[in-house]
Amino acid sequence: MSNNCPIMTGAQSVLAWAKKTPQAVAVSYAINKYSYLDLAYHISKFVNELEKLGIKSGTIVGIECTHRYLTLVLILAMEVIKAVPAGVFKDDLNGSDVITRCDALLSEAPIPDRPGHPLSICITQAWVASTLNSDLTGFDLNRLDHIMEDDDAVSLGGTSATTGKKKYFIRKRAPIQAKLKLLSDFFFAETTTDFISLYSVMITAGYLGSVLALNRGGKIVLSSLDDLLADLEKHPGCHATLLLNDISYLSEFYPEPHLTRKLSTVRVLGSFLPDNMRSWLETYLADRAVNSYSSNETSQVSEVQPGGAGIIYPGVNVKIVDDHGNPATPGAVGIIAVKSPMMISEYAWNSELTEKQFVDGWFISSDLGYMPEANKLVVLGRADDMLIVGGHKVPPGPIEAEVKLVDGVSDCVLLSDNILFGVGKVVVCIEGKINGDKNRMQESITRILFRTFRSFTLYYFGKFPRTETGKVQRKDLHKRVADAAAR
Repeated sequence: MSNNCPIMTGAQSVLAWAKKTPQAVAVSYAINKYSYLDLAYHISKFVNELEKLGIKSGTIVGIECTHRYLTLVLILAMEVIKAVPAGVFKDDLNGSDVITRCDALLSEAPIPDRPGHPLSICITQAWVASTLNSDLTGFDLNRLDHIMEDDDAVSLGGTSATTGKKKYFIRKRAPIQAKLKLLSDFFFAETTTDFISLYSVMITAGYLGSVLALNRGGKIVLSSLDDLLADLEKHPGCHATLLLNDISYLSEFYPEPHLTRKLSTVRVLGSFLPDNMRSWLETYLADRAVNSYSSNETSQVSEVQPGGAGIIYPGVNVKIVDDHGNPATPGAVGIIAVKSPMMISEYAWNSELTEKQFVDGWFISSDLGYMPEANKLVVLGRADDMLIVGGHKVPPGPIEAEVKLVDGVSDCVLLSDNILFGVGKVVVCIEGKINGDKNRMQESITRILFRTFRSFTLYYFGKFPRTETGKVQRKDLHKRVADAAAR
């Protein structure tokens, strides 16, 4: 399909291709292959099953499900009903705030007592098998040709809570449509339709890539990190999204993979992509690596180029403001504000924070940056991550990026706390494996840090605490450092 065609919903796409190419593979999952006709019937079946359970338009449904094909079917069925899916992860089931926001819960795990929320369904293996393998004749496939308005809810999302309490928002159809158009125009090659998904479709990147593959009549390959290279040989030329820490894993354990054909495009999520990692990706794994500055609230803002500067995407407006919301002097460092058709417009259940961060159609971020020229943006990091050294604010991002280039370092986080660590002191947290000479690694890190700091302390971690999308949980990391310092 041409990029100029409207982006259909996932269910509409499945129906269209089920009529045109019914036996073409829509989803490959483990040893199973599901055709477009199979997928259309399964969606129709689950529309019926969910409605029998009392799920209807506007019902917020928490989903915790490791069966990834079933998760995809559930989401597309809810799209038809106009129910609102919300991702619930295993670790969340015993007290996640998102569960309290849901009207219903579908879970493979034992479901906790939920007073006032009687609609809880345990997804047993027997129920999954009987539902997927049951007689599918008699279901009305035309229900998949549903109508979605711009203001219809698509899903309940949340911020990654790297620094504290999670914030929630309803993703609506119009911003999702705008995101799909951007992905179609800038990330998906015209001739490439298949998408390898390593993560749950409940994660936005997995959902968007899957819907675009279905829109083009392509194939969704539900893979995993350890199966990725083998699946690439079976399904060459796909698109994929990868978390930065997973790329670090691949480059460590498969430093020189020999692939017959690489990925067409890989979108890197979770953090800025260091130049050495970009080089490895484009040498061994993908024809093109794409790394965007984005947030849950704004979606993609700019495409980050080698060296760190970003080119702002068409249709996205960016301005730099001071602490009072006034425009900053051209070229000066300030707070990044964004206005975009892809952004959300409010937080759910938090009018106070909505009023603070959504002002006159602009989202006032927590990030600092500057615009060296029109249409270019340099991001320095979160304002509350700034290091206070000698009474001055020092952005950690550029220093962290340079430390990441040291052999053996997979990630780096700089922290400062005048009360805990002492005035003017910085803690440098290193994630990685020490291969060989630790002293040489430490000397390289020290040379970089001494350009800016007179005093710092190094802490080494095998793995940083991270969110489900791979972002470092700085608050938890800060606690670990504080605990270590107190010993």
